[in-house]
Amino acid sequence: RASCRSVIVLGALQIDVAARRVAVGGADVVVTPKEFDLLHLLAGHVERVFTRVDILERIWETKHAGYIRNVDSHMMRLRRKLDAAGFDSSCIETVHGTGYRFTRTS
Repeated sequence: RASCRSVIVLGALQIDVAARRVAVGGADVVVTPKEFDLLHLLAGHVERVFTRVDILERIWETKHAGYIRNVDSHMMRLRRKLDAAGFDSSCIETVHGTGYRFTRTS
């Protein structure tokens, strides 16, 4: 389960879990429910690698391999939105052949 904290702060990124809001430097970033869930999962477990199957099970509630590319598509859109808001999304690393992890921000 993701972190129980009500607000996750990683550098300029703020994730208000209860309100399901994401902000960068105080400015709201509009994300879809799945993008929010993906960001919350990764940011709530900094440095932990989640496989694409882990993410499918936790967010899409399926293990069906046909949905694997959904994870990548949502990640791509989430990164674009964070970058556009001024947050360096490179802290969300692709672990090649495995999945994703959120690394510490400076």
